[in-house]
Order: sequence, then structure tokens, then C-alpha cells
Amino acid sequence: MSMHRETKELSMYVLRPIDGVPHKFRPPDGNRNPERRGPKLQIATPEGAIETDSIGVNMLTTWLQNTLKSPVINESGVPSVFPASFHFSLKNGGEPALRKAVKDQLGLDLAQNRRSLEFLMIDRAEKLPSTRDAR
Repeated sequence: MSMHRETKELSMYVLRPIDGVPHKFRPPDGNRNPERRGPKLQIATPEGAIETDSIGVNMLTTWLQNTLKSPVINESGVPSVFPASFHFSLKNGGEPALRKAVKDQLGLDLAQNRRSLEFLMIDRAEKLPSTRDAR
């Protein structure tokens, strides 16, 4: 196998804090009601919809990437285990409405940006013979 590294400039989104605005992610509650079955989480990615009472910033970043079909870099500084409530559907206005929902519901900015990212490019790969092929 031969490969090389290549840097490309791409359009992407950056999830970051807003100056003077506290984010709405909170430390997990250790005193959960034992009758509660767990956090409500319902994601319908094909429609660009999400409804959850407990989403961590890493899962949110993944959902944003899949929904926007663009890389999203998390620079929020929010610990990954801090959950938040978030409700949105792309049917409610598309990308501008999504950016507003992230700001209003989570206290974070979802900004478009251009950045250079490094990729590992595979130039050539060879198939190794399996033990079945030797028979």
C-alpha cells in the first residue's frame, strides 16, 4: 500500500462559544429519578429532524455533519458528557433556521468557515491472497 498526506481547503462549519453568552449544556444530574427510563432521544436524520432532552456536544456535532453534509469542527469547549435539550427540523427553514436554533437553544454559534484540513490519500492498495486462495 502506498499513501501520502494532502492538505485541502474546505468550506465547513465551526461550532463555537458566543462571547458573553453561556452555553446551555449542563453537568449530568447524579440524582436521577429511578422511575425515569432515561433521556428522551429521537433522531430522524433523513428529514433533518432531531428531538432530544439529552444530547452531548459530540453527538450533536455528528448530527450536524450528517444533516448539513459538511464537516463541523467542535470548538465549543463544552465537555462531551454535558447534555442539553435540542429540538429542530429542517422543514422549519433550512440551514439559517438551524443556525438560529443552535444559538437560541444551546447558546453556541454555528459559523461557516474555510479551513485547511489534512487528508490521508491512498495511492495504491494491493489485495493480499487469503488462505482460501492458496488451496
